[in-house]
Amino acid sequence: MRTHIYLLLIFIIVACQVKDKECKESEKFLIEFSKGVSEKLPPPNSNLFMFFKLDDNSIIKINNISLYDVYKRGYKDKFKFNDFLCSLFNEKIYLKRNLLEQGSKNYVIIKPDKNIDLLKSKELIEKYCEKLDNYHRLKNQFNNDEKITILYTFFRNKKYVSFDDYQGYYIIKDSLR
Repeated sequence: MRTHIYLLLIFIIVACQVKDKECKESEKFLIEFSKGVSEKLPPPNSNLFMFFKLDDNSIIKINNISLYDVYKRGYKDKFKFNDFLCSLFNEKIYLKRNLLEQGSKNYVIIKPDKNIDLLKSKELIEKYCEKLDNYHRLKNQFNNDEKITILYTFFRNKKYVSFDDYQGYYIIKDSLR
């Protein structure tokens, strides 16, 4: 009996360390999305987009304001916001589609293009982007599902995605500095 208890304790400790390791690896990237998120003011990085899987295997493009609203509706009793972000990014949980506001224009939901989803970041850049100064610009020749799948794959590879509404292009950066 005592052996079983020790084994259970070791298993719990190892499981917690694995979770912490995953979160620590993605924390530097994800911290930009949680900066300034609160009930009172719009956060400074609300122009950045995040991409996550839903519970029906769709992909959602969402900003941190809208994600924080979803968090308050269905996840705040279970997670701190940063832990929620980490779990979503590492696909330990999926956003529940029923918690999203129907007809909202604050996010886009698509079915992923499997051919694009399998590409590595370098292949994506070579095939789908133009290099400018210190960032890449997504070419404007794709349908919406292709665009969101490409951007989702960049996000999964820890690239920052925003939209230049003046020129009408998505911008992909390695860092925000």
